[in-house]
Amino acid sequence: MYRVNVTPVVGLPQFSGWSQVVSSNFLSSQFVCAFSVTGDHAGNAGRDFTEQISQAKATSSEELQQLVDSLISSARELDVEIQLSCGVFSSNKIILGTIGGSVFLKRGDRTGILLSSIEQVKIVEGKRIAGDVMVLVTHQATDFINEINQKFTSGFDTDSVVTSIIPGLHGLNDSSLSSIAFVTGGRDLNGDVGEESKKDEENGEKSEEEEKSPILNIPPALKLRGAGKNRFENKDDEDLANLGQTHQDRSPILGSTEDASRGLGSIFSKIMSLFKLINWRSIYIKTISFLSRLKESILKGIRLGITLFRKITARDIYLKNNSSQKIKRFALPITVAVVLILGFAGYRIYKVKQQLKNADLVINPIMSQLDLAKDQLESDPILARESVSQAIISLEQLENDFTDQKRIQQLVADKLVLARDLYDQISGQEEFGQLEIFYDLRLADNEFVVSALDATDEQAVFLDAGKKQVVVLNLENKQVDKIDLSDADQLIDLELTDSIITVLGNGILTKDVNDKESSFGEAIAVGDSNRSATFIEGFATYIYILNPEKRNIYRYAKQEEGYSDPIGWVSGAAGFDYGQVSSWAIDGEMWVATRDGNLHRLVSGHEQDFQVTGLNEAFAHSLQVFTHEDLENLYVLEPDGKRLVVSNKEGEFLKEIKSDSLTSTTALFVSEKLGKAFAVSGSIVYAMSI
Repeated sequence: MYRVNVTPVVGLPQFSGWSQVVSSNFLSSQFVCAFSVTGDHAGNAGRDFTEQISQAKATSSEELQQLVDSLISSARELDVEIQLSCGVFSSNKIILGTIGGSVFLKRGDRTGILLSSIEQVKIVEGKRIAGDVMVLVTHQATDFINEINQKFTSGFDTDSVVTSIIPGLHGLNDSSLSSIAFVTGGRDLNGDVGEESKKDEENGEKSEEEEKSPILNIPPALKLRGAGKNRFENKDDEDLANLGQTHQDRSPILGSTEDASRGLGSIFSKIMSLFKLINWRSIYIKTISFLSRLKESILKGIRLGITLFRKITARDIYLKNNSSQKIKRFALPITVAVVLILGFAGYRIYKVKQQLKNADLVINPIMSQLDLAKDQLESDPILARESVSQAIISLEQLENDFTDQKRIQQLVADKLVLARDLYDQISGQEEFGQLEIFYDLRLADNEFVVSALDATDEQAVFLDAGKKQVVVLNLENKQVDKIDLSDADQLIDLELTDSIITVLGNGILTKDVNDKESSFGEAIAVGDSNRSATFIEGFATYIYILNPEKRNIYRYAKQEEGYSDPIGWVSGAAGFDYGQVSSWAIDGEMWVATRDGNLHRLVSGHEQDFQVTGLNEAFAHSLQVFTHEDLENLYVLEPDGKRLVVSNKEGEFLKEIKSDSLTSTTALFVSEKLGKAFAVSGSIVYAMSI
């Protein structure tokens, strides 16, 4: 069986976007395909395509054409779109196909795009030689081809290129349609082991048992180092039939090392011929002549300087009788002018000093206000921030008042810089390019995508409603457990109180996390109050559910045996649309966030006035709110605003963290014990210090 080395790089999955790299093996060749799917339930369709591709057989151009056509037909039936780049690789032959993608080749020091197509299926066939690096790319990831080309041209190996593109790919607002496969090397696992195979074994390549899985969905976090260690080299550089593509200098991609050696020898011979033609004797004579003239010029300059100095310092023997009168006529006006200039300068200095003294009377109270704000910073940061903000406003007004007095205006400008620097230090505004990846849930399950979550200070629980599975993550040591819910009819939301997981589905199910042997049991049967519910939350011994159809929030009280009948908890009309609720949290009071950027506080079923004050920009998009009774503050995630806002529970602004990584996040949880807030995008858990 012939095998090649495949290093996959795929984007983060989303509900409407999913990408994968799949490989399957035949007797004397290997089929590799990088593809992406877009449309509703893209993950489910993508898994169907993965199974179809891994079981397909394609060993010729005709069979590869038939396989691509069947994938396009399947995509139409599933009402999704598919993009792919694929290839059939054997020891000396390659068949490439693409629709909505490109194929890039590195051969020796030559690089180029072999095949590219947007809406049309293209199939080509040609030779393959040892040392070739093929890169299969879907259309959304084609922007990375220039970077890949530049890295290879600069001498980077394949592992380094993979490492360098992962952060940029995951930093895209939506990377779910990006799929890249790096194909290198090759060996025959059944026949004699060639020179290249020996290199693979020396470098510790995976055994046949380790490579049986057709799905090459290795998490990017694990591919940062050590991916594809075997890189084959072959000094023979044959032409690649029917796949000719030119490099940037328009020379053929494929050349010959023998031609390169002859070219270097010719250049060296020409350089030696030119060297012999140079008249070295003439150059020597001209150099000696130039140095001699330079010496004479220097001596002449020295003599001229000595003569001039003697003339300046010598006494004039012949004094005329009227010389003293001339001196008086010249000296008197000069003296008067000097006195006037000095007097005017002294007056200006005195006036400026008086102006600065008067300005200090105005500026000093403002600077005292800044010093007081520094002292208040630890005890009352909100008041300190307001004091510094007011001082900045006062200094900006002074700067406008002294536009005609440059010295004072400069003094005010210097103080204004100090005030603004202090405000930046205490403003609570932080901005990051990319956030730290705390954990990739695909390490627990290869295709896990979070649909709901909840957490305490020590652990978090994540629900994948499609896979009907719960993952429990210990936040201190990152240990995980998986809980199967395949017997459940429907899964909507879950909550975690102490160690009890409560799941909203067709009825309400509960399980103790610490009891490994038990399974989920029905706590509350399906009924009118919970049949159309969308959210569940717990507090103390109560369970709360939000039901948009009933336009109410229902509460169940825990009793000695089971739970009480539900009661409507909201009194009177609520100030929000139940159908627009995006998240909620309960800490004794109830916090309800909506998709239009509003945050509501309910106490004992009655809505209370609440607003986060001190924000530079008010909330305007869908919000995710998180808190519980053990947390001191309130945490609000606004993905479209690329920010996490922290306030106290009276609504006073404390801190704001901005990052492009937050754009694709969908849920939030916090551990003040660890000093971190966590945001989830697909299967990636990002961490931020709070």
